[in-house]
Amino acid sequence: MNTKNLITFNFRSTDQLIKVQNNLLEVIEDFKTDSGFFNRYFHILPFFKNKEDAFLCVNVQYFKTYNKFKYNSYDAFKNNIESIKVE
Repeated sequence: MNTKNLITFNFRSTDQLIKVQNNLLEVIEDFKTDSGFFNRYFHILPFFKNKEDAFLCVNVQYFKTYNKFKYNSYDAFKNNIESIKVE
């Protein structure tokens, strides 16, 4: 993922941004784990128009925390979720 092409999240209001941030803080699992990443994704999913935007938001938060992306693309993220469902 190229950091120069990151999307800017346009929240409808500051209140919506605060709700997303609070929901991210509710997840107690370690952010570095797949489980922690997935839980953050599912916690904020209702605030986004589509699944990919929610993923991008969490992946950018991960980048801001660890200076690298957890997943290189939304497709890689979806493939990881699918592999977990199969197990």
